[in-house]
Amino acid sequence: MNKLSAYLSAASQDTEIDTPHSASNLNELVLDGLPVAIGVVDRDGNLIYINDTWSRYIAHYDISRHQLVGAEYPRLCRISDETEAKQAKDGVEAVLQGDLPEFAFEYLCPISKQERWLRARIAPLVHHGSIKAATVMHVDITKRKLAELKMQVVLQEKQDVIDENQKILDMSLDLICTFDAEGRFVQVNSACRDILGYEPEELLGVKFMDLVYEEDHAKVRAIRMEVGRDLKNFENRYIRKDGSLVHLVWCARWDEEDQKLFCIGRDNSEKKRAEDQQVAYNKKVATILDSITDGFYILNKEWVVTYWNREAERITGLSKKDALGRNIWQLFPGAVALRYYPEYHRALNEQIPVHFEERASVKALWLDVNVYPSEEGLSVYCKDITDRKQAEEQLRLANERYEIVTSVTQDAIWEYDGVIDQFYWRDGHEALFGPNATHKINTLEDWLALIHPEDVDRVFEGIQQRIPAADVLHWLENYRLLKEDGSYVHVIVRAQLIRDHEGKFLKAIGATQDVTLQKEREREREQLIKELMRTNEDLQQFTYITSHNFRAPLSNLLGLLHLMKDIPLEDPLLKELMEGFHKSTTALHETVNDLIHVLITKGNPSQSREQIRLREIYDKVTQQIQVSLGEASAVIDYDDQLAPIVYFDRSYLESILLNLLTNSLKYRSYERTPHISITTRETADSVQLLYSDNGIGMDLKRYGDRLFGLYQRFHDRPDSKGLGLYLVKSQIEALGGTIQVESQVDRGTRFTITLKKGQQSL
Repeated sequence: MNKLSAYLSAASQDTEIDTPHSASNLNELVLDGLPVAIGVVDRDGNLIYINDTWSRYIAHYDISRHQLVGAEYPRLCRISDETEAKQAKDGVEAVLQGDLPEFAFEYLCPISKQERWLRARIAPLVHHGSIKAATVMHVDITKRKLAELKMQVVLQEKQDVIDENQKILDMSLDLICTFDAEGRFVQVNSACRDILGYEPEELLGVKFMDLVYEEDHAKVRAIRMEVGRDLKNFENRYIRKDGSLVHLVWCARWDEEDQKLFCIGRDNSEKKRAEDQQVAYNKKVATILDSITDGFYILNKEWVVTYWNREAERITGLSKKDALGRNIWQLFPGAVALRYYPEYHRALNEQIPVHFEERASVKALWLDVNVYPSEEGLSVYCKDITDRKQAEEQLRLANERYEIVTSVTQDAIWEYDGVIDQFYWRDGHEALFGPNATHKINTLEDWLALIHPEDVDRVFEGIQQRIPAADVLHWLENYRLLKEDGSYVHVIVRAQLIRDHEGKFLKAIGATQDVTLQKEREREREQLIKELMRTNEDLQQFTYITSHNFRAPLSNLLGLLHLMKDIPLEDPLLKELMEGFHKSTTALHETVNDLIHVLITKGNPSQSREQIRLREIYDKVTQQIQVSLGEASAVIDYDDQLAPIVYFDRSYLESILLNLLTNSLKYRSYERTPHISITTRETADSVQLLYSDNGIGMDLKRYGDRLFGLYQRFHDRPDSKGLGLYLVKSQIEALGGTIQVESQVDRGTRFTITLKKGQQSL
């Protein structure tokens, strides 16, 4: 039994031995009968069996079977190239390890005296899911290999010709390429590097439509190539490798025999860029001309309009569409009789620019016109100066009025040039201060010398503060000025300060008014006010004394009446008289108390103010009327988050809130639950208290002018005196606040109380 039979026999008896097949003579007969050389390699890569075909082949070269069996495979193939030898060894090992399903390599037979090529194929032998060995099959491929080598020589010769042609093509700066019937690059010259950014090898096999800019696809698909007919000057855009676009102009011809499209593409990007720049420039110029504030239009030598901007449309009321291509004198026949016709002809005939101002021929406008000639015609700029003309007319009228006013006014008009320190006097000073007064005031020092000694320092200090201040444009001052006769007059000086663009003082224009009579009247008024105040104090003192004298006997009467309640009265008439007398006396006492309260409020407006947390006042007042609130089942929504602190008099604030709350209870609607809302908010300089209820409301159209009057009653409810709102308004206004009211009958009332912020909140 040879080595393979023993190996296969052992495998049949013990599955752990590295082969999946049973050993039998039949196996050997089958392998030996095959016409190809077959061997078996064990897991260690050693050749353990070769069939008769392999043995007969090596016998021709005096090599026996025993010389090969046991040798390492594929070293026995003696592959001369080290890289190929390593690849063959690694491939065999990969098959034996299960990393490859099979492996093949080709090599030149080392023992044959003639050139003979063999192809080796290695496949694993698997038994029970594990690789036990591998089969090696050698096939003679000499004929095919020699044919391939011969073909390589032919192809190389052909490639040499192609390379020579390619060198010629690569010298072209244009893109020269060939496409097959499906639009794939078959050949392309090196110009594609500069034009498309690709290497020639990258484009081979690529469809040219994959590089065409998407917006040009429809344009390209619309091309119909005809046999024998060239496509010339076709433009489209390609996407370069870096993503940018390149404009190409193509010439192409379809070859029916070769089924190829031969093309030459020229980079047209620079020309396109120049065209785009020119278009952009023309658009920019048109935009500038359309955006300028002057009307602008161009006339050729035949007076035909060739350009018409947006401002020209506005000035003339004629659109660009209606103006272009029309004769200017036909468009505006009324302009022939004005300065436009002769001035335009003068500019064109004499080739000189002209400028003039004239009324528009079609609208109530004034135009400032500049005309510039050229060899092609005229360029006309026209500016709407209607506002300026109107201003000039208004200035003319104003000057006329000024001359009239200065001729009748008692004010003295003057002008002071701060650059040269010089006064200029107009009409009025001679009549006001004397015929020679203005001759004595030429400089600022002359003027200051005539100011009363008690006023001069104050006036001079004001000048020093205002003249350098660039933002000060007005000056108002009052002082006493010396007249020519030696007396002083009280004057008020009003002046406008004129400055340059940097704020530097240039001059002042002003008026001096004699207010001596007004000053005398002011002194008389002040004296009268003092006398009135003294009289008012006397009246207040009289009122306090009178009220005190009333209160003492009233208190005694009320005391006596209280004692008489315990004395039984049998006479009904006397009893009725006593009850009436008690009511009248009580009412008189309350009236005197109310009047004293009013006098205190009116007579002491400057109450002490402080920072007050509104919540404290609210809690204190609601605690006082807790029983009344409970009896009415009143609901109060209180929120002072936006302005929790007010600056006010504490006692006044308590009185205001108490009067508002008791009024809401007193004048509530018996048809619904009383609902009161108290909120606050803050403005720039004040705090507002917003108070509203859903009571019976008031008819403001009917009672609005009497709402806050003393003893004004608008509803017949118990304990209604008409005093609460009067006190509320008096206390608010005493400290500089305001109160506003909104009300609707049977809907409710809303009060907005505005209090000055005063000091900063805590």
